[in-house]
Amino acid sequence: CNGNGIPDTVDIADGTSTDCDADGTPDECQTDSDGDGVIDQCEDCPNDPNKTEPGECGCGVPDADSDEDGVLDCDDLCPDTPADAEVDEFGCPLLAAGAGDDVTLDEVSPVVLQGSASGGTPPYSVSWSAADWCGSTEPTPTFLPAETTIYTLTVTDESSPPQSATDTVTITINPPQDVGYAIVELGSLSSKTSYPTSINDLGQVVGYYRNELLEKRAFLYSEGVLIDLGTLGGSEAHARDINDAGQVVGESRTASGDWHAFLWDGVNGMQDLGTLGGASSWGYAINESGQVVGYYALGSVVHAFLYSDGAMHDLGADYLQSAAFDINDHTQAVGTLMDASGNVSAFFYDDGLLIDLGSPLLSGSQTWVINNSGLAAGHSWGSNEYRSYLYADGTVIDLGTLDGFVKTYAFGINDAGQVVGSVTDLSGTLSRACLYTGGQLQHLGDLLSPEHGWEYLVRAYSINGSGQIVGYGRINGEYRAFLMTPGP
Repeated sequence: CNGNGIPDTVDIADGTSTDCDADGTPDECQTDSDGDGVIDQCEDCPNDPNKTEPGECGCGVPDADSDEDGVLDCDDLCPDTPADAEVDEFGCPLLAAGAGDDVTLDEVSPVVLQGSASGGTPPYSVSWSAADWCGSTEPTPTFLPAETTIYTLTVTDESSPPQSATDTVTITINPPQDVGYAIVELGSLSSKTSYPTSINDLGQVVGYYRNELLEKRAFLYSEGVLIDLGTLGGSEAHARDINDAGQVVGESRTASGDWHAFLWDGVNGMQDLGTLGGASSWGYAINESGQVVGYYALGSVVHAFLYSDGAMHDLGADYLQSAAFDINDHTQAVGTLMDASGNVSAFFYDDGLLIDLGSPLLSGSQTWVINNSGLAAGHSWGSNEYRSYLYADGTVIDLGTLDGFVKTYAFGINDAGQVVGSVTDLSGTLSRACLYTGGQLQHLGDLLSPEHGWEYLVRAYSINGSGQIVGYGRINGEYRAFLMTPGP
């Protein structure tokens, strides 16, 4: 058939020609539609010059794997998957959950969990879980861990059936460091004792002392010197807080005998902040911008106020009663309120909104202090119980108790998250100063050297960024103000 003068059977027999279908006719004499050298009768893809068999993808479709993920292009729904990615049967990345990097903290503080998901079939649903936590369905919830905790993130996609993937992150809280403290007595401007209420980051202390008539007098302690801050015309004054600019707030009696909130500085002395129509007001805290919070009396009720830009503003107009006790540098304030039913609960003020926190631990509550991370500390009470808590973004933890001291009171917090206060026995008659650090509650007196000379420390009221603490205790049979400084 090929016209070479040799019979076809001889051509096939000596290998000159092929006969793939064994019909006695050389292949070159039969139809090869796609020109691939194989006659139509001997291939399954007669019209595809690149394939003679359908392969996995069929005739006319190359069995290629462009992204080298092990899934051929004809089946690959994700043709651009990296070569080293784990993929499913469709060539798409397997669903993966990412819980973020492990975090180590020296102090209890708010942590934003960093949840993420990839692969699978979006959209995703997420769920966080951990021991002793109700969990969250937010990808990046804020949580307040009280101890070293492992958090599990579970991600589910929209594939059919749905895929699920998990990942974990560990938040570690280092135990308290073995830090000792030096302690000094602050003295008094009378033969009576003094009570420090606040210390700034420069080591300046404010509070009050009792004069010989047992009247309260505001003092400032700076560089080892005590000074009386004067009054607003009356006989008494009480300093409560000081910022790093040396501005002091508190309250003083006026010439008429009413208490008025004041703002003091070294240039202008004591200035009357006035009231909002009532007879009295009390100043409790000041931030670095000079904003002040406290409360004022209006008849038989009191309302929280914010003093800013030279004017006093009511924060608690929507509630029967309220009082603000602290403010941070972001104008977040905390305090307590009473609703129309007489329920007393803590509040959190932020961005012009006053939020009722309910009762974090027991039946009643008040939030006393807040730092610049938005971490707040306060007390909760009910049925002869009194417990202290930390609060951040809806999460509350109990500070715990110490052996024999079942009631706790948090009075001060620094930006690191260290809390100071006191613990008392069940009757409330025996009180000791305490420090909450590294997730643990400790007696302050245990951190002093054996030769410190103090009989015991009663209460701690404030702690600054350097860890200096002020409060009062008993020494030589008398109650005296102290200043503790961490050191070797």
